[in-house]
Amino acid sequence: MRTASRAALLLVLLGAARASAQDPSPPPATNTPATPRLGRYQMGPLFLTPRVLLSHAGGDTNINNSASHPTSDTSVNLGPALDLGLPIGDKLRLTGTAGLGFNFFAQESSQRYLTRELRGRLELLLGPVTPHVDASLYKGRDRFTPELDERIEHHTETYAGGITAHLTSRVEVDFTHPRTVEKYGLASGTDPLVAKSAAEALDRTIDVNAFTAALDLTDATSFIAVVDLRREQFHQVDGLRDEANSQRYQGGLRFTDVGVLSGSIRVGVRRYPGGLTEAVRAYNGLAVNVDLNVPFLLKSKLGLGGTRDVSYSVHSASAPIAPRTTYVDSRYTVTLGFGLPKDFVARFGGEYQNVDYVTQLLADLQVTGGHFSLLRGFGDSFKAGGTVHYEERRGSEASRYHRFHYGVTAEWTP
Repeated sequence: MRTASRAALLLVLLGAARASAQDPSPPPATNTPATPRLGRYQMGPLFLTPRVLLSHAGGDTNINNSASHPTSDTSVNLGPALDLGLPIGDKLRLTGTAGLGFNFFAQESSQRYLTRELRGRLELLLGPVTPHVDASLYKGRDRFTPELDERIEHHTETYAGGITAHLTSRVEVDFTHPRTVEKYGLASGTDPLVAKSAAEALDRTIDVNAFTAALDLTDATSFIAVVDLRREQFHQVDGLRDEANSQRYQGGLRFTDVGVLSGSIRVGVRRYPGGLTEAVRAYNGLAVNVDLNVPFLLKSKLGLGGTRDVSYSVHSASAPIAPRTTYVDSRYTVTLGFGLPKDFVARFGGEYQNVDYVTQLLADLQVTGGHFSLLRGFGDSFKAGGTVHYEERRGSEASRYHRFHYGVTAEWTP
């Protein structure tokens, strides 16, 4: 009954997959229709936008990221998704996304898995004030740390409540409190010891008090300040501290699509208290979030991404007390996209990740990669093409690998 009630709540609160507590849609003006259009198709009051995404269908030269025994296979990643929108009168709005992901391997049947995801938001539009309730559910298999190559079961449930307020025509503030329950477990084809270690080390409940303030400097640019106060309660202590209270303080700029730039950049500090062993040390350092799109030469667009923060990992070297450790994760991406004749679009870029363990028990890792894709649009509902991706990990002898990932990709929005 408990599972059924949670599923029912998620279905009621289906929300936009990328809905942001900091970017609510403004209420309609008095001279506009009371019912905004929230999807591609309309069935009575309900708006629908179906999609089918073929992320990859092709070859992979090293599906297990093995340093000594790479295994090649043919893989397919295919998933339908459905965006939903339901305005209720002039004040209430439900939006949401439901999606499935089928991950198929031709030879390595133990690596096949299904992902399920629901996201939901309920908003009450009260002029300058918008209370909101959010819910999300994810169930799948992940490689959740840079050095862990097992695809283990990963379940998350998040429920959140908050309020957004426009204090003046230029000032917006938001407070959101999400609670996330995160669990790991054994999956077919995975090492039972790895799954057990992940569950013992990282099963936890996360409570966050997130405060955001935005000041519009121009029609296209806003200054933003973000404060995240995080409390993590680990379900199985095993000798480590059972709770970690950390803080993140950031400031930066947010750009809307009406200007030259789009996206945001935030820079600040993260304060993490550490644990009771050498493997879980305190961190007081830089925290960065960058997601920018910049116009470039010949009508091309340059995408810049970057993150830096402290994160958790699982490794046997942090035993005997428990396999939890921490590392500073720095990731940077560059992508250049440009249009070609006959409705073709080309994209190429690269990525770099540095994993800096705060303990000396583990060797640091570096992951580099490059990608190229060529896609063609067929009307406004279908695009398809080919993609090639190369990835290499450097570090200790046992952790090194390289792989090619190539095939076709497509997206259909009927």
